[in-house]
Amino acid sequence: MKYFLSILFLTMLTSCVTTSKHQKLFASYELTEKALRQTEDQLLKCEDMLAEKKHELDIMDKEKHHLNDKIKTLDASLQFAHKSNQHLNERIAELTGTAVSNTDIMKKTIEELSFQSLKNEQLTSALVKKDSINYLLTRKAKSKMSDKKLKKSLEKLGFVFY
Repeated sequence: MKYFLSILFLTMLTSCVTTSKHQKLFASYELTEKALRQTEDQLLKCEDMLAEKKHELDIMDKEKHHLNDKIKTLDASLQFAHKSNQHLNERIAELTGTAVSNTDIMKKTIEELSFQSLKNEQLTSALVKKDSINYLLTRKAKSKMSDKKLKKSLEKLGFVFY
């Protein structure tokens, strides 16, 4: 038993510390506990912020997908507008070409009509001159000829009187 007591005594001696050392260790333990609680609080705050940021990220991803869909729709609309614009430009070019050819045809027609009109005016003036000359010649011939002679001359020309 002596042996047992000595081991017990030795164990107690080695496990005992001074009060000041114990208070220092206890203060250190309390500081560590306090730091641990603060760190755990910060960890909870960080986990809350992480969850909030993940939620914001999910919302932004949804917005990104929505905006990408909108961009695709707008690109399709833009391509349709470009195709329509090209088609309209082609039609305008065709119509312009048609209008130019029609304009050329109209110019030629107007030139031909003015030429025909000039010819008609010349023919009309020539007919007027001819009629005037015929009238004068007839008057002159009538004044120089008698009615009998006139009838004979006209019969020679092929006019028949009854």
